[in-house]
Amino acid sequence: AYVQAENYKAAIAAMNEAIAAKPDDVELKFQLGSILERAGEHKKAEETFLALLEKLPNHAPSLNYLGYMWADKGVNLDRAEEMLTRAVGQEPENGAYVDSLGWVYFKQGKLDLAEKYLTDATRLLPRDATVVAHLADVVALRGQTDRAVELYRLAIELDPESKDLQQLRSKIADLERNVAEKPR
Repeated sequence: AYVQAENYKAAIAAMNEAIAAKPDDVELKFQLGSILERAGEHKKAEETFLALLEKLPNHAPSLNYLGYMWADKGVNLDRAEEMLTRAVGQEPENGAYVDSLGWVYFKQGKLDLAEKYLTDATRLLPRDATVVAHLADVVALRGQTDRAVELYRLAIELDPESKDLQQLRSKIADLERNVAEKPR
């Protein structure tokens, strides 16, 4: 309830109390890491996930969460790739994990792999606006303007209340402007 209300301070306090009562509960520690990340406390979130992975090196949710965090920030990309590859290896039909791996490939500039994994992720999660927007970013960079615009519009349609709505509209406008400015 605290997280949904975006009262992260209270959510973190509640999770710390729960962890004090059940110090070996992996799910509680994972939830604490995700709340810390949403609260903008990225360093503490990273430390929480790394501590969890030290005890459980193959905890797929933590491998994915931390790997995606790093990929999204463009840091520790090789390590993120290794972690996300392990998570996908454990759950190859998990669309969120497949998306994360595609996203790290995009951040590394490995566009063929990025497009492959992000296309697979959109097959697994066809109604996920973030996954669709990730694929749009790849095809836009590859010069597939019409397809990118179509995918960005689909992302907006899927989540018209998205926090990224203005950014998606801006990407569409930039692509359309670039097409209009090209000589025919």
